[in-house]
Amino acid sequence: MMNQNEEHEDILFEEKKKQTDRREAGMGADGEFSAESLKKWFTRAGGALAACAAAVCLMAVLMAGKNQKESLIMEVNSDILMEFTMNRRGAVLSASGKMARTNETVSMDAFDGKSLGITVGKIFDRLAENNSLGEDGGILISVRRSDPDSKASPEKIVKEVQKETESELQKKESRAKVYVFEADEDADTKKLVTEYGITVTKAEFLKRLFAENPEITVPEKEELAGYSSKRLVREIEEHEYQLSLEPVIVKTTFEKASEESTEEETTAQESTEDVLKQETETTDESAAGEETETTENDGLSEMQRRRKALEAGESVDWVDQDTGSYRKDGDLSLIHI
Repeated sequence: MMNQNEEHEDILFEEKKKQTDRREAGMGADGEFSAESLKKWFTRAGGALAACAAAVCLMAVLMAGKNQKESLIMEVNSDILMEFTMNRRGAVLSASGKMARTNETVSMDAFDGKSLGITVGKIFDRLAENNSLGEDGGILISVRRSDPDSKASPEKIVKEVQKETESELQKKESRAKVYVFEADEDADTKKLVTEYGITVTKAEFLKRLFAENPEITVPEKEELAGYSSKRLVREIEEHEYQLSLEPVIVKTTFEKASEESTEEETTAQESTEDVLKQETETTDESAAGEETETTENDGLSEMQRRRKALEAGESVDWVDQDTGSYRKDGDLSLIHI
């Protein structure tokens, strides 16, 4: 049996526990809510909430720092300027856009959280809606690290974007020229960005162009830097500038079909020509045969030919159709029938 001391200790323990529970709930010693007890409770609760909030903020900062270390920036230079911050797998973390000529802001909410493949598809949907994918279309797309110490790989994303770009150009039957490349935000690139007030993407593109074409003068460089991406690509073609960077090569479905159709038409035309040639040769041979036969007969009638044969001593039996007389073989005398 429990002795009196143990019972007393249990009672004290239970009473102490009740007091603690009341205090934590904001109650006074009598079990009622008082202004003083509530004040103390809110002070303790506020401290706990503040500690939790601080922990959440710290976690967010740490995660943001981690994302920054592993994120990439993809820029699209066309009639629409678009910039995407992505994680190392290409998923969009944030996006912004504006019209190249007017600087009018373009809504990019549709890109939030999207995968790389979906993002590229939506990019080309936007460009198609803006009539930027015509035959004279020129588009620059670059991928770079958001931070020099980033562990993300731009090269991997560039390859995936090139593949998706080719697919989109095929779907949309577009002959636009699209350059997809890795941008190295080095001192030379930054200098061009500052000097001409252009994007990192265009600066990287021009850096390569200028390096491979030293004959380009300073005024020409300034002029090229001021062109839109479409005009810039066209100038490169017209002036036949050297550029090791190749646009995405697209052997589009509609071009293949066109080539196959042309080949079929060519084959059919060649077959028709062969038939006509054979017919012409046959006609020529027939005409030649007739001409030969006519020449051999010397233009004589059947009667004249037979008379000539008789005069030559050849044996010919025939009826003279003009006189109705019959001539014996080898005889020139006439026998009337």
